[in-house]
Amino acid sequence: MTQEAVSYIGEVLSGLGLNYTFDEWHEKTIPDTYFTGTYIEHPSPTREECGYEESTFIVRGYTRLTRLALEQARDSIKHAFPITTLLPSGSAIAIFYDTADMVPQPGGARKSIKINLNVQEWRV
Repeated sequence: MTQEAVSYIGEVLSGLGLNYTFDEWHEKTIPDTYFTGTYIEHPSPTREECGYEESTFIVRGYTRLTRLALEQARDSIKHAFPITTLLPSGSAIAIFYDTADMVPQPGGARKSIKINLNVQEWRV
């Protein structure tokens, strides 16, 4: 996954009003609800031939509030994607909402959700 794609997804998530950062939260103040992102690249036998690459972008949400806060954010993310666009480099990207799962947390004070986005890139 290109850095350009990672940045673009971050812009979309932040544009939804979500407290978001790539990898892990680094701010001193931790909001009641926040999101982090990472990705998994999938093998691409045609990467060298046509520049195609597929990845799963994983958005992890955490809250001290109720699960409803995570469900509302999931709905916003679900409606924001699919997106198909050209990036500033001229590469194309298609991002689709895939799945979401609530993730049990020890102690129950904090709730978590994992949201998977399917990302397809065609590099120039």
